[in-house]
Amino acid sequence: MRTVIVFITLFFSLCSYSQQSVIDSLEKVVGNQNGKEKVLNLGELCYQYAFINIPKAITFGKQALIEAQKTKDQTLIAQSWNDLSIPYLYRGDYDSSLFLNSKSLEIREKMGDSLGVAKSLSKMANCYYEKGDLKSSLNYNLRGISIFKSEGEYGYVGQLLNNVGNIYDRNANYDKALEYFAEAVESAKKTNNPVAYITSSANVANTYQKIQKLKEAERIFLDLIPLIKEQGNLEYLSAVYQGLGVNYRKQHLIDKGIEYYNKALEIYQEMGSDVGISLIKVNLGYCYLEKMQYEKAEKMLLDGLELAKKTNSNYNLQHAFLGLAHLETRKQNFEKSDQYFDLYIAHTDSIYNEESNRLIQEMQVKYDTEKKEKELAISNEELALSQLRNKKKTVWIISISAVAILLLFITWIIIKNQQAKREKIRQEALVNLEKERVRISRDLHDNLGAELTLITSQIDTRAFKSNNQLEKEELTKIADNTRNAMSQLRETIWSIRNEQVTIPEFASKVREYANKILENKKIDFSMECNAPDKILSPNQALSLYRVCQEAINNAAKYSNCTELKANYSCPGNQFVIRISDNGKGFDVQTVKKGYGLQNMEQRVKELGGNLTIKTNPDSGTIVSLGIEV
Repeated sequence: MRTVIVFITLFFSLCSYSQQSVIDSLEKVVGNQNGKEKVLNLGELCYQYAFINIPKAITFGKQALIEAQKTKDQTLIAQSWNDLSIPYLYRGDYDSSLFLNSKSLEIREKMGDSLGVAKSLSKMANCYYEKGDLKSSLNYNLRGISIFKSEGEYGYVGQLLNNVGNIYDRNANYDKALEYFAEAVESAKKTNNPVAYITSSANVANTYQKIQKLKEAERIFLDLIPLIKEQGNLEYLSAVYQGLGVNYRKQHLIDKGIEYYNKALEIYQEMGSDVGISLIKVNLGYCYLEKMQYEKAEKMLLDGLELAKKTNSNYNLQHAFLGLAHLETRKQNFEKSDQYFDLYIAHTDSIYNEESNRLIQEMQVKYDTEKKEKELAISNEELALSQLRNKKKTVWIISISAVAILLLFITWIIIKNQQAKREKIRQEALVNLEKERVRISRDLHDNLGAELTLITSQIDTRAFKSNNQLEKEELTKIADNTRNAMSQLRETIWSIRNEQVTIPEFASKVREYANKILENKKIDFSMECNAPDKILSPNQALSLYRVCQEAINNAAKYSNCTELKANYSCPGNQFVIRISDNGKGFDVQTVKKGYGLQNMEQRVKELGGNLTIKTNPDSGTIVSLGIEV
């Protein structure tokens, strides 16, 4: 199970003295103040306490709002709605935080307060991110970036770059995520913003963990701890401890992982952050599961699940259900395991549905297009001024030009009409094809998929109850074959539901399969994808996926390797996949080709490509294939 560490980027007001000093001094003076000064200081107390004591933060935030409404100053009222939203965000009450920010945004838009609008947009983007609505989150973040850039507020730009990076990270587009995080790190350095630097660097470390650069991630986390303690920010300290817990668990240092998870849990409990407590307890549940301490694992997973339900965090719910499914399988409660696994799939679909990457790409393209249109508008204005200076023409030339333009315009309209008709016919055909594809995939999932799940559960139950060892083994084998059929069915549905599949989506699917196969083996899997803009058809995606499956299975079963790597590249119009291991290899001249190798060659051949296998005893194996895209 992969755990995502999310560092939510808020807006920081840095001071030269410690956080507690700020709080103490404000509490001493605020009781004797009135009007605007009191509102601002109460709001600052709300902000400062949001990191260390959420109930106190909410109390001060409500007092600030009451005082602001007395002044009838719309700027102060908007700021108070904004300040009050922060502790609700940290507590995991995202609906309340969205409501409070929407009140602030409404006032700021009416007042034309562009900076205030951008700040509200960024907090709403964070809420949508945690709720799993990544399209809305990206939309709000990109709008905020545009405003901050136009106002020259590059410190804020860096913070929102982190948010966009997190969205790409959650969609497994790690190259794009690292690109945004790196830009955010540089922005933090230029603006001399230590908190933004902590956020950006921690996000880089988090993504490194997902691509198996564990030592690099560990180094970054450990280097950040002194800097975070100097800033006195508990939220970030707990997140780094959490990141180290994930890191050590991935390195199979389970006890060390538990140590850092407990450090993070202690801080989240002190802050009263239900969403943080939920995430840590689920992670601890996985640790105890690996140590085969099932009672502790169950308690932690159920506690984390209840808090995830309370905070409506789809992300935490998803991982809690998966952990409980694994637990019940270990306890041989197969029916209950299937129920938890179905809940995991349902929540995975709600967050990572097949259209999420496409929607995000559309938003990015829209954002880039708006920038180009602004640049083009400036160029057009300069052109218009030049034309005005040369406008003095004779009546005869103007008349001839007008007639020529009119004829061209009529011709253009005729051509456009013909193009529009052809395009309409093409679009109708695509829509009908898409409807049929969705119908077929839905029927497979709802009917055949449900039947296979029921059959598997019944066979598992029969095998568990059987006293005949031979019958038990045969039933277990049948159940495993049925699960394999169900897995292949889901992969087929994944392929046919999409009109096209991007290479990052394909690579993510292969990574998911590799992680599942290698979960209990001491084999490190890494992946490099250098072809983000190429598109595969459903047939190409499914055939290549089956080839990669076979290569990964062979390495896991026969190679005795400790490292397995997948590389994707696009030289020219070719899509090249290279899967290599450091195992014992084999003699291609003497080994007998089984159905697996034959099927790999046949699938690549049907796509018009070629497949080669380079290996020698004791020197590892490299499987290479390429097709035109």
